[in-house]
Amino acid sequence: MNFSRFSFLHLEFRNFDFGLTRSSLMRCWSWREAFLCLVVLAFCSGRRCSFVESRSVVRLFHFLGIMVLMVIYIGADHRGFELKAELKEFIQGLGYQVFDMGAETLDENDDYPDFAAAVAGKVSDDYENAKGIVICGSGIGVDIVANKFSRVRCSLVSTSDQAFDARSDDDANVLALGANIVNSEEVKKILTTWLGTPFSDEERHRRRRDKISKLEIELGEKNK
Repeated sequence: MNFSRFSFLHLEFRNFDFGLTRSSLMRCWSWREAFLCLVVLAFCSGRRCSFVESRSVVRLFHFLGIMVLMVIYIGADHRGFELKAELKEFIQGLGYQVFDMGAETLDENDDYPDFAAAVAGKVSDDYENAKGIVICGSGIGVDIVANKFSRVRCSLVSTSDQAFDARSDDDANVLALGANIVNSEEVKKILTTWLGTPFSDEERHRRRRDKISKLEIELGEKNK
């Protein structure tokens, strides 16, 4: 069995953060870690898979008291291409698994809706565990596109204070950035805040979030 394919898994167990790699597979300390290893091996053995994209397995881990750290999807057009590359490395350094949804090459004729849609689609499909980052010149275009997707709450942010409010108050799961608006150092502060801030779960914020979800469902039914 080639354990190298599991190097991207990051799990949190009893407030202890570890990567599920060859070493951790060889040192399971309790039945829950042992069972986790068996589940991963059974699920992934003999086929190429993206573990964190399987909601059923993630829910099983939650049931066992094991929290799967979020996966980050990132995408940008030509105006955000360089910033995307820098942020991808920065986010990986924070311990997150990052999936690059393009652009793969710098092309001044590419279109931001393609990459924003690719990111938002992933977050919509795995909204319980995934987060997204979308970048264009102003951040406005990718923000508009991302918010077209069900269960996506995209926030256009240019300060760390806004990043905090977007997560704490609004439970935003996609971050829109303008490469022409903020420099890389400012963006790193924004990202650190955005990724590190949980939803407050206060009643008033849950109520408002639920109203957004209800509107989304009602409008979706109306437009069928």
